[in-house]
Amino acid sequence: RVFGFEDPARGTNVFSALCSAATLALICWLTLTWTRIMFPELSRRMASLTGVSAPLILLHSSAYIELSTTTEQYTLLTLFLSALLALGTVMITNPGPVSGQARARQAFALGLLWGCAIGNHLSQISLGLFVALVVWKASSGMPRRHRWTLFFTAAFGLVLASMVFLWVPLRSRENPLIDYGNIKTLENFLRALLRTGWTSRPISEAPAGFVTEWLASYDPAGQLGVSGLIFSVSGLVYLAAKRDSLIVCLLV
Repeated sequence: RVFGFEDPARGTNVFSALCSAATLALICWLTLTWTRIMFPELSRRMASLTGVSAPLILLHSSAYIELSTTTEQYTLLTLFLSALLALGTVMITNPGPVSGQARARQAFALGLLWGCAIGNHLSQISLGLFVALVVWKASSGMPRRHRWTLFFTAAFGLVLASMVFLWVPLRSRENPLIDYGNIKTLENFLRALLRTGWTSRPISEAPAGFVTEWLASYDPAGQLGVSGLIFSVSGLVYLAAKRDSLIVCLLV
């Protein structure tokens, strides 16, 4: 209602679109920044053209367009990911001159973004190695005490953002119409969070053809678009060959 949407579904669809637009803006900035770092000999116009091309390639993905206009966690996740990459780039490419307090604020924001990403989807716990590498690289040259301070600051940001999970039991106590898991106790909360209620079987018990169809469902060409897939693979090969510390952190 604050934003003029009486229909919640329409409002959340627009929210997905806004997250998608913000993602494209960050991808443009990231590509432009990395291009200038890795190819300083390029003219400003050519570097800008490269920066604009990345979001255009992403828009070639039919899956991305579809998920940008529906109520889904996908574009919120891409926004968190691109924001983490952007902040990590800033921290790594601006070492020495940054003051200790400014660096601590960056580490806090990095942990906060990571926690928000985990709150959106638990799979983002895997970004922990990336966060640790960025903080380690950004604190190079600092006394050991200051380096550990940055790690604790990032951890504080993570804990603070993780408090979003408290909303789940609080919502359950209001007895909403849909209350999956009835999360009013710690036991039910952990069961829902870890999805232990979902049954699972070993892959050896899967019916014939399941693995093939499962892998096909990822559809890289459809997810990234043909041009996106080609550029992604080519870029990964090139960046891996560079073996730069910045590239290693970002590839993780």
